[in-house]
Amino acid sequence: YVSIVSYGVIRLIITLIPFVVRCASRICYNFFISYWTNEIGEEHPQGDTYWFYASAIALVCETIATITSMIFITVYGLMCSSGLHNMMINNLFGTLLSFFDITPIGRLLNYFSRDLRFADFRLPVQYEMLFGMTCDIIAVFVTICMSSYYLIILIAAVIVVFVIFHKYFVSAS
Repeated sequence: YVSIVSYGVIRLIITLIPFVVRCASRICYNFFISYWTNEIGEEHPQGDTYWFYASAIALVCETIATITSMIFITVYGLMCSSGLHNMMINNLFGTLLSFFDITPIGRLLNYFSRDLRFADFRLPVQYEMLFGMTCDIIAVFVTICMSSYYLIILIAAVIVVFVIFHKYFVSAS
């Protein structure tokens, strides 16, 4: 599946653009809502409406980018699974006839249906979750780092500890 995914690097980049827009929209929404609530006071009892409308626009952009990213990753996953299916068919047509004498047709159909069900339905969802969560984590890190510069040191320490634990547990398993 990885070799099929890598054949369309441009398509993958186009698929990832809505995830980046979603991440940027979330960061903008957090900052705009923060500025709006900081402007509440005696002079503006409901805050500055400019920041309120800016946060509403960022929220609409995030919603549109989320829907677009889900559509793009589904279409990209189906294109990749189609390429995988074509490769499987080509390999099957290249086998010797003695393979078909030994292997029953039902077993071949079972292999194809199980593999394609996994490739068609589960992998695009998993990729959407991976890219979405990665963008969410980046958005949280950027928001934290811009709100307090001292937390950059803490985040760097947490990442170092995580990498050490990861190397230890991967080598132990």
